[in-house]
Amino acid sequence: MGKLNNAVAATAIGAFLRRLRKQGRSPDRWEAEQTVRAMAFLKSGQYRKAIDHVGKARLPPSKRDPAAVRAIEKAAAGHVMPSLAALQTILEEICDEFGGLPPRG
Repeated sequence: MGKLNNAVAATAIGAFLRRLRKQGRSPDRWEAEQTVRAMAFLKSGQYRKAIDHVGKARLPPSKRDPAAVRAIEKAAAGHVMPSLAALQTILEEICDEFGGLPPRG
């Protein structure tokens, strides 16, 4: 991969969200948490960490760290999980701050 920047990280997050949309489903708790973290790192300019969290979001349930899954479930108990549409809107708002979404590829 070339030099990491906001476009590379935003493209990775966008690709993950498009994958969910193509599958016709919303993210599960793990995927939503990792995607939110990825977008927070994108917003703060920590592009490697953003991409790392997108990678974690893509992990199938059988490959996820059970302790981390439990911690996320416990911390999120009683909280509303963001929908796919909400995550897409947040990504678009972050990208607008950088001058727009990167080209879809």
